[in-house]
Amino acid sequence: MWYKHAQNNPLVEKAIERFNVTKNPDQAGFVLDDGQFLNLSGGNSYREMMHDDIREVMPENPPADNEWPNPHKQYVVPFMQSTNSLRVSRDDYEWSVEIHTVPTVEQIKEISKHQIKGKDFHYEIPPLGRNAYGTLESSNSSAVFNFLMRIRENMLRTTVGRE
Repeated sequence: MWYKHAQNNPLVEKAIERFNVTKNPDQAGFVLDDGQFLNLSGGNSYREMMHDDIREVMPENPPADNEWPNPHKQYVVPFMQSTNSLRVSRDDYEWSVEIHTVPTVEQIKEISKHQIKGKDFHYEIPPLGRNAYGTLESSNSSAVFNFLMRIRENMLRTTVGRE
């Protein structure tokens, strides 16, 4: 069951212990698979910390030989993949969401619930290919919910048989 996975995942536990959770989407850096926002505010009313600060709870992951350090590739993406978390930021009340694993219904509900009518929704979904990024312009909660549910269904269809 996904809820037990979230509660028993040592990286999630370490991240919550280190950063805490918040109900304020403006402070969030990730949405955990149970829909909670991981707080990257550094004590402010907005997200002050960088997403790659998640390296504080991740195992050491040096760059490959002949590669420059890339904290996003080394820590952010592995965190998302191993915890089924989504990277998020909300600047000027507009969401930016990066998805690497199948989003849960709880994540979708939390993100869409906080979509402000008339604001853009930006997305990036690298597992779906080079063109899987864009913007839902002047969007609303139901449009974001429906869009993310279609992404979920598409990702579930494409991962069946791969596991």
